[in-house]
Amino acid sequence: VTFTRAFEDPSFPGLYSSAEEPVGRGSRIERLRFGPERYLSTPEQWAYRPEIEAEFARSIARHGPFDVAHLRFADVGTFAAARVFRRLGIPVVFTLAPDPHSVLRDGEASGQLDRTSFPAADLEHRYVFRAWLVDWLLREADALAVLPRPGIERELRELLGPSFDTVRPERLWTIPEGIAVDGAAERPMAPGGAAVRTLERAVAALPERRRGLPLLLTVARLNRVKGIPQLVEAWAGDAELREGFNLVVVGGDLERPTGEERLVLQEVEAVCKRLPAARSGLVLLGHRSHDEVPQLLRAAAHGIPGVVAPGGVYACPSRKEEFGLALLEALGAGL
Repeated sequence: VTFTRAFEDPSFPGLYSSAEEPVGRGSRIERLRFGPERYLSTPEQWAYRPEIEAEFARSIARHGPFDVAHLRFADVGTFAAARVFRRLGIPVVFTLAPDPHSVLRDGEASGQLDRTSFPAADLEHRYVFRAWLVDWLLREADALAVLPRPGIERELRELLGPSFDTVRPERLWTIPEGIAVDGAAERPMAPGGAAVRTLERAVAALPERRRGLPLLLTVARLNRVKGIPQLVEAWAGDAELREGFNLVVVGGDLERPTGEERLVLQEVEAVCKRLPAARSGLVLLGHRSHDEVPQLLRAAAHGIPGVVAPGGVYACPSRKEEFGLALLEALGAGL
């Protein structure tokens, strides 16, 4: 369960205001409601700290029990959650990053922060308190995750000071971000995988003139922020692109769509009504497991004899993307 904030965003009505959003088998987003009905920047949220903690405690009681908690940022959400988890005796893993320490170092080096400007900056960003929060979790968390950056331990030692030297090695874990490539781009596609067979049948069911084209492929949840209808419209509205590629969308529960998935599917259908030629080359494959997605990516890269030409392209049409895992997987597959 990933906890975040509920609010109404005029750009995506209803998207961030829903209390719960499933994101796959066994995973979901829970949204806490606090503060005004608008986006709040991170500094603004400190004013609602008691409200956040109370709402978070109610949500944990409602959705638990939990075996472990992962806290990622030195912000008000982490402070409130750490207090709740500590009261409940739930083990905590904290991502140990030198923040706000590195921000302060860089601000001082650039001249943006000095003895005169620091008090006002601290009132807004809570630098001193957040530095204390990092030091507290450094001591109190059951385990610490660090990013796999060259020299990260040296940087932590320089910025966090003597506190870092007290960390026992068994509490410190380096958690890789991203994907394991291992020559995926050169590795031939494994024949006969279930996902590849599904793709083969779907493309074979298209009009005969569409067989043997390369794929324009995207992997995403059917969520408005992922931009799938916009991708369908961009592809279908360009004759050269439409006639040169079949478009394959991987993601979403097509048989039992959630309310959000239903909205996206309705938008895709609206595009197909405006641009009927889209139906001849559009394939919706629905949700596939993490193990199956690389098979589909390699099929797009290397082709399927007689059905899909090699040399496909990956599309990432998201309106925002914090960490595009599928995009990295596509790069790893050679797309």
